[in-house]
Amino acid sequence: MTEAQPLNAADTTATIESAARERLAQIARAAGYDRPVLEAIADAALHPRQPGPGERATDRQLHQITAAIDVLTTAGRTPAQVLTRLGGFKDAGGEWRFEFWRAELAEANRRWNIQQAHGPAAPTQYLAAEPASHLS
Repeated sequence: MTEAQPLNAADTTATIESAARERLAQIARAAGYDRPVLEAIADAALHPRQPGPGERATDRQLHQITAAIDVLTTAGRTPAQVLTRLGGFKDAGGEWRFEFWRAELAEANRRWNIQQAHGPAAPTQYLAAEPASHLS
């Protein structure tokens, strides 16, 4: 019988961080979100707590970006749509981050409810994204 090895806090932290980074990379690849799109999402999701130049994101920040990607993919947003919509909300000024996430969460919720009611074969006309009034 072997004795259990004590946990090394540094190894545990590195493993968790690696897992958070890998999960983020995995869902970003699946969504087709490249570095510029991820940077824009991070700006919208983390501000004002985002890492400075040369700093690495913490696990908590990585999880927050991962959750943001989940919302955007559930809302059916392509990489181009993410950049366009973020640009539109930024141009509108004011509390653009709050308004952006309010709109994206509402769209994700709408699409989720349709898929729950109709299953995977939900009619595509119901899943089409609704236009954002401020971008029209």
